[in-house]
Amino acid sequence: MESKVLTFNITGKEAAKLAAAAEACGAQAVAVAQADFVQTPGALLGILPRAKEVCLAPFAEPMLMMCGFSRPQMEQFLDILRKEQVMIPYKAMLTPTNLMWQCDALLKELKAEHEQMQQMRGQ
Repeated sequence: MESKVLTFNITGKEAAKLAAAAEACGAQAVAVAQADFVQTPGALLGILPRAKEVCLAPFAEPMLMMCGFSRPQMEQFLDILRKEQVMIPYKAMLTPTNLMWQCDALLKELKAEHEQMQQMRGQ
């Protein structure tokens, strides 16, 4: 699979910096339209069939998903984002499990994980 970064609600300077970081790592940044937030990552990548419906209530939080990244490629990409001060709290790697989740379900899971990490840091 070609390395891609699916981006959700990332625009302006952050989107440009993210696209440059992806390109530096041999990946392509793909902005997902809000109407496609109901799709699964597998459908967005052309691996699974697309849902017929469109998203009527898209989420507003910025999120990204790294697809087809090796471990070193992921680390390089995240290092570049840190150096460029691109702050996106919700990040995921494509896995066989989340390949079939709708994007809003993925965000819900990432939020729960993020909250757990914040609580652990506060203790």
